[in-house]
Amino acid sequence: MPMRHVASVAALLCAATAATIAVGAAADVATPSDCDVAVIGAGIGGLYTAWRLLTGGSGGGGVAPKVCIFEASARTGGRILTLRGADALPQGFDGYTVDMGAYRWHRRRHALTRMLADGPLNVTSTCYTDPLGRDETCGAEDRVLVTARGRAFFSTPNVSVDEQLATWAPGLIPYAIPPAGRWGVNASAGGRAASTGPRSPRDWLIGPDTAVPEIAARWADLDGARDYAAAMAVVDEILEALRTSATGYRGTPYTQVSVLQIARDGGYAEEELAALLDMGNSVGDAKWYQTPLSDYARVQLRNVALERWTFPSADEPTGMVNPVDPETGRRAGMATVLDRLAEAVTAAGGRLVFGHRAIFLGRPSGQNGTAVTVSFSNGRSVTVRRVIVNAGKADVAAWGVASLPIAGASAEFRTALDAVYVAPSSKIYCWWADAWWLTKLGRTRGRARMEAPLFSLRYHDGSVTCEDPERLTGCRGALLVSYVLGDATGVRQSIWSHGFSAVPFSPLSGAPDNAVDRFTRAEARNDTGGRRGLLWDATLTALRASHADVAAASGMNASELIPEPEACASAVWWDVGVHALSAYARGAPGRDWLRTFAAPAPGVHLVNEAWGEDRGWAEASLRSAERVLYHHFGVARPAWMEAVFHKSVVERWNAGTRA
Repeated sequence: MPMRHVASVAALLCAATAATIAVGAAADVATPSDCDVAVIGAGIGGLYTAWRLLTGGSGGGGVAPKVCIFEASARTGGRILTLRGADALPQGFDGYTVDMGAYRWHRRRHALTRMLADGPLNVTSTCYTDPLGRDETCGAEDRVLVTARGRAFFSTPNVSVDEQLATWAPGLIPYAIPPAGRWGVNASAGGRAASTGPRSPRDWLIGPDTAVPEIAARWADLDGARDYAAAMAVVDEILEALRTSATGYRGTPYTQVSVLQIARDGGYAEEELAALLDMGNSVGDAKWYQTPLSDYARVQLRNVALERWTFPSADEPTGMVNPVDPETGRRAGMATVLDRLAEAVTAAGGRLVFGHRAIFLGRPSGQNGTAVTVSFSNGRSVTVRRVIVNAGKADVAAWGVASLPIAGASAEFRTALDAVYVAPSSKIYCWWADAWWLTKLGRTRGRARMEAPLFSLRYHDGSVTCEDPERLTGCRGALLVSYVLGDATGVRQSIWSHGFSAVPFSPLSGAPDNAVDRFTRAEARNDTGGRRGLLWDATLTALRASHADVAAASGMNASELIPEPEACASAVWWDVGVHALSAYARGAPGRDWLRTFAAPAPGVHLVNEAWGEDRGWAEASLRSAERVLYHHFGVARPAWMEAVFHKSVVERWNAGTRA
């Protein structure tokens, strides 16, 4: 099992203990009055910004400011929410940790997350697809079960799902694919015989056949770049050409047209997109195809260059990883990253204050500079020189047009804020005393794409143990049975309504931190309100229906294959999910709204995945934070951060050579 080890086990365990003590000692409900900078929100972006301000200096080596972090809830993390410990997990499953929100990062594409986790935070990580720690290489997230439009495809020892779907054929693929979009040996003359699946809107952006002239002109240079640094430089030049393009796409600025629009203009059919989303590994990719090309391209092109990064050891994981306990190798949860950041913040003198929900940002009476007074729902307030807002659109909108940063903001910022929207997400984990996917199916990894109301199941996502990991006997643990991000049709959201609390988790409702609900079998059966019972029945029914053919092939019925779980937990991130950017964004050609978000009003800075690129990942929040630190606080690149990355992505805003 490839594992990215860091300091000694003893040192790490001491550090983890110290983090708990430090956070507990510094976290209080009193409102400090001597803060220079207030950070609103203790998510990864807020904690990171505070830590860098405290330890990185400001203004070219000046005295570090006094930083206070105000968090509405009683925990750090925001949408990073790990269920761990005996109090949070079902009885009998202590140690079977699951992440109900953010849960992993890519070691090449999410370079800032990797550098932070590997470097100063010393987080041990390992392959996302290897929960039992038994693979010598990180396996792929192959499709092993697909149910779509009444058809079921599942991998067997003789043929995989990918092999079954590698060629379009009438009667096999339940989608009306036009001749130009068909693939495999049945592709039309001069068509896509070398391809093994449906076309993607991304095909019109990335690759030698791109429909974007500025990319086409330099694709050979990027594809043939000799190394990481050379590839990063080519991407800078392509992004500069896109940013300064005089024509855009057929006269429309790249800030105002989506890659999906370009694909449809090029003959891409709706049925192709449906096949891609229903039968592929997407958990909601459609929203990214609908973002402005300028926004989507900076992520996709930069990823091409970041994939050239060379790790010191050939044995290191290069794809998706998540944190593990260095002693046991078992999954520790993304909250591990927050623990280390919180420890670093408090060790550097930062104050972490819980139970303070910001409800209004205004100027102190008679002042027009950068000073801001933050008012909290508990009736208290604090006046500071600068404010870092580590929150998404829902919070900013809830404060209202009379509050900073909207009050007095430019028309450009208001338009940019309008263009950002929330893509709801939902996750469901269940715990079994007999991990049937391991003991009965032998599935240690892979994805299942199911029809409504469940969506994407992942056999490798969940903390599990086996008495004999090689023979897969005596296994128990948790399984991610459904995960979905966004849904234009509402079909995939049908299960979410069963998970709602009486008061939704949103800034407007003022609800407590109630995005997650965990319940046992008995609690679901005895739930007189019906929500838990409905969710339980819908989950189990859909799970068994999607595995009916798999069970039959193994000589069982679905109920024999999949018993009732011991407990389940659902997370509904409806109002505070991930963010995306609408392609209707009517900004001036060439204008980069990341700059607008970084400083929408004097003394106010937005730091969150909503205000960065590569939204939906912790990486977006960290990038937005690092840009605010560098451009608005004068905090220099730390020694642990790679220089080429900082130059292109932070100093130049990932927007070109002269951005």
